[in-house]
Amino acid sequence: RTAFDVYPKEFASKFYAMDMELIQKGGVQKAESVARFANGVLKEAIFSKASFSNPDGSVGGLIGVIIDISDRKKIERERMRNEAHLDSLLRLSQFHSKSLDDLLDFALEQALRLSGSSIGIIFIKDDEGALNVASILSFDGTSISVPRGSAVDNESLNATLIKVVSKHSPLIVNESTASRFGRTLAVPVSKGAKADAVLIVSGKKMDYESSDALQLSLLMES
Repeated sequence: RTAFDVYPKEFASKFYAMDMELIQKGGVQKAESVARFANGVLKEAIFSKASFSNPDGSVGGLIGVIIDISDRKKIERERMRNEAHLDSLLRLSQFHSKSLDDLLDFALEQALRLSGSSIGIIFIKDDEGALNVASILSFDGTSISVPRGSAVDNESLNATLIKVVSKHSPLIVNESTASRFGRTLAVPVSKGAKADAVLIVSGKKMDYESSDALQLSLLMES
């Protein structure tokens, strides 16, 4: 098996080059990454690899161990997320906005930092009940030319908004090819029984989890 059989394609080329270097020069390597286990599931793991020698001293191949650390990393992320949530709440409590637009922009920035996302949009209902863009932000340089106050003209995005509002519950889409922005999390925001706004974040490198939705819901409703 090669690195392309073990690692996701976005990591395979890097680790294949590392394997080739180990075969040529010998030695030991240790790294953290994401691996595909026997059941086909991708998990975070530590890789320890070393070369072994033939009787003539030449490199005979590689031997390695893969240790699943996904549970440990999940606990670490949860702790960091809780700390980030408290920090975001403190920042919001200390933020003195001159307008609603300023407050929404600041809240969206905190939502992106809290969830590890790179793109975010807040939609707010107008008097007719239509959801319009209230704030939009990109951390990764992605160009999003959507003016504040405009309606949704993207079919996939509109379908997401309708589903979140009708079910009044978060929606997680972790298929990275499902939208132009990759993994997506949409959270309804309300003060009553119906959603008055929707927060959508995208671009997280790892899958979104239910804890991400909970943290963002708490943040936006605080």
